[in-house]
Amino acid sequence: MKTRSEFLKRVEALKERIDALDPDDSIVTTQAEARDIASAIQELADQQREKFDNTPEGLQQGPTGQLLEARAENCEDWSAALENEADDAPDMSEWIDRMRSAEYLGE
Repeated sequence: MKTRSEFLKRVEALKERIDALDPDDSIVTTQAEARDIASAIQELADQQREKFDNTPEGLQQGPTGQLLEARAENCEDWSAALENEADDAPDMSEWIDRMRSAEYLGE
């Protein structure tokens, strides 16, 4: 059985929340959920930054430090993409499609 990190499990859960957005829900409800998801992604980025900052300096440039830094940056980019889409779509179906296309681009 493949072991998955807690981080990757949370990324997958956030992707599932995005996939569960329903165009039949009200735009207010859907945008609120999208902003909540973006906030959760930003929180995940902050946690990765904190882990990086708490890593001894000598290890920050090693594989673990680089992984933490890349995860934080990828989550920040993902969160920003979702926030941008939350305010810029002509109709609900297209907006949800845009949300689903804004992906976490990490490992």
